[in-house]
Formats: sequence, structure tokens, C-alpha cells
Amino acid sequence: MKISPNQNIEIIISTNSGSQSYPSRVEDVDEGRMLIAAPLERGYTLPIRPNTPIVIDYRDKNPKNQGRYQAPALVERRVSSKTLPLLLISLTGDWAKIQERDFVRVEVLLNGTYAVLIDDQHITNKPCLIRDLGGGGLLLATSEALKKSAKIVISIPLDNNQVEVVGSIVRIHPMDGMNEYGISFTDIEERIRQEIIQFVFRRQVEMRRKGVY
Repeated sequence: MKISPNQNIEIIISTNSGSQSYPSRVEDVDEGRMLIAAPLERGYTLPIRPNTPIVIDYRDKNPKNQGRYQAPALVERRVSSKTLPLLLISLTGDWAKIQERDFVRVEVLLNGTYAVLIDDQHITNKPCLIRDLGGGGLLLATSEALKKSAKIVISIPLDNNQVEVVGSIVRIHPMDGMNEYGISFTDIEERIRQEIIQFVFRRQVEMRRKGVY
């Protein structure tokens, strides 16, 4: 597992109200230190102070080490640049592979849409029913016959927000007039993953109040 320049990453910062995730990119790497693009919030550079602890999150798409990894880091200082503001950070721990299948899932009943990806291009969007959901995947029901390992893009309604993720079919459960597909997320922004996790948490609280969880 090796992280390199131009790698898209997520920066996770802990605050009093919880963890926030911001997209970034690696500009340079040198023995445990990285120069990364300073994250933006509402179009402005996020003011991150030196000595702020953060977590670097990224997905390795190399078949040999494929998966999602995280490592703790510390912001050393801001770096001026003619093109974009940068942060110099140093890793304070080892990279750890995140087991996405361990994310909690909860039963839901959501009307979503999906489209099969062929050569990374969308085919026709079709309606589907999402029957469970978690930070690492979901259970999708549709009458269409899909193949195992097929890549699909799924649009998920979360309260008043619509999010989009890419996943791969890892299991198939044929049913009368309907097929269920277990989907593992393969391309998802950490910001969206956190939205899903928060949605799942709220759903758990609601179900506990009704005495059904």
C-alpha cells in the first residue's frame, strides 16, 4: 500500500459537534510527511491551525491492496502557493485498513434509483427499493436481473437530501417477481458516508423509541 501525489483523499477533523470530512488531494509525499491541498468550506479555505490532529482517509484501487485506509496525522503548518493553499502534515501512526463490512446496517424502505455502469458510463436510471442501509453498503430490490460483480450507481434519498454512490453487487437473492442484491460501496465520498451513518443512527433511535430495534 502506497500513497502518491495526485491521490484524492478525505481529511477528517474532530469538532465539538462531531467529525467533519473534507475532500483534498496529495500534492507531494516525503518519508511520512505530505503536502496536501487545504480543504475548502463554502468556497473559502478552511482555517486549520498548526498542531491540529486529523485523520487521512483514502481508497486504494490497486487490486493487490484494494480497500479503504486511514492514518492519523498532525498539521505542521500552512504553505503558501501561487496556485492553491496547501498544508504540510506529518503522519503520527500507521495506515490501517478499514473493514467496511463492519459498518452497522439498519432496515429501511426507501425509493431510490440505480443505473448499471458500463465502461464507467451510466445506462438508463431505473427505480429500486432500498431495504437496508449502512456506511459500507445496502440491500437493493428490483425486478431486473443483474450480474454479480456488476458496478452500479445508486441514488439514495436521505431525509431531505439525495446522495449518490457507486457500488458492486456482492450477493444475489432471487425472489418471485423481484431480486435482492447485496451492494458493497466501492466509490463513495467520506462526507456522503458520514451522512449515511448519521441517517442510520437517527433511524436506530427512531426504531428504539417504537420498540422495534
